[in-house]
Amino acid sequence: MIRIGIILLVVFGFSDATCPDGWTRFHSSCYLFGHTAYTFLDAQRQCEHYKATLVNIESREEYNFIRGFLMMICDQLHWIGLTDETTEGTWKYYPSEKIAEFLNWYPGDREPNEGTRANCAAIYAGYNYQYADSPCTAQYQSICELADGGVDIVG
Repeated sequence: MIRIGIILLVVFGFSDATCPDGWTRFHSSCYLFGHTAYTFLDAQRQCEHYKATLVNIESREEYNFIRGFLMMICDQLHWIGLTDETTEGTWKYYPSEKIAEFLNWYPGDREPNEGTRANCAAIYAGYNYQYADSPCTAQYQSICELADGGVDIVG
């Protein structure tokens, strides 16, 4: 029984160790919830500094994790990797340009509702941590996602 416990500790301990300091693991990715406000493109550049991208939320499960974390830390506005800048109304993950399969717009204001004035998406606490479209020049904090393949372990 002790042997199983040690094996589990080593396996789970190693999994957590694959995320850089300050990042949070969920499934096969690490997430960094930024504390500095940037424009959408500058937020992406900030993520690239860590060899990551703005988060591409691809499932309800991933969304629930991110929403729960933001609620826990009481943060208000965060950029996510989602834009319709190329074709109005066609929301794509950024920077991959894949058509988004999971969207969770706030229904109260019939989001997305800003047309060509707002081509980038953010999670907004005032909208129950659902998506809102916003001008890409607005300044919000970022959520960076680092996939498993992007982490170098030394040692």
